Amino acid sequence: MRKSYLVYMLLFVAVTFSYGGVLIPFSQKKLSYMGRVETVQNQYAKFYWPGTSVTINFKGTEIKAILKNGYEETYFYAIVDGKENEAKKIKADTIKSTILLAEGLKNAKHSVQLFKLSNNTSYTYFYGFEMANGSKVLEATPLPQRKIEFYGNSITAGHGVDVLPGHDDSGSPYYFNNYWTYAARTARHFNAQYSCIA
Repeated sequence: MRKSYLVYMLLFVAVTFSYGGVLIPFSQKKLSYMGRVETVQNQYAKFYWPGTSVTINFKGTEIKAILKNGYEETYFYAIVDGKENEAKKIKADTIKSTILLAEGLKNAKHSVQLFKLSNNTSYTYFYGFEMANGSKVLEATPLPQRKIEFYGNSITAGHGVDVLPGHDDSGSPYYFNNYWTYAARTARHFNAQYSCIA
């Protein structure tokens, strides 16, 4: 057993007991990723392109994500049980943080998709999920066999999608929303795995 792996496992156990919850590391095989994801062994998954996502199925009442952002603001949707119109918009911080995605759920089967909305001018480290004690990770929903990858520019990335009518587009990452672009909509319409390079 390599020394670095042993240190990682000891830290993981220590953090688990300090949080008092159930930690699900990014490398958990029951997590489902879409888009281009770089994984660094025993450390994190790195999200760069808009539209990159990770999904977990679980039984429990709440769930959090552990994230650390790069040099620019980055925003995500937390979509619970496929209810896209109730998606929660969250901001990743440049300090490693645990961010609440959903709480007060029935103690039953749920799914949460963490979906990157913002542009490719920054990146986010995803370390894993945290759930309340007594929660359980469930098997991943099989990914669609069909795959679609889009190459484009700002309109494909989602520039300005969340700018309200009558307001100027400042170009802020807050107003990016890849989820509602023609690219992401098309992938969902055809029930395809989605990858966006834009």
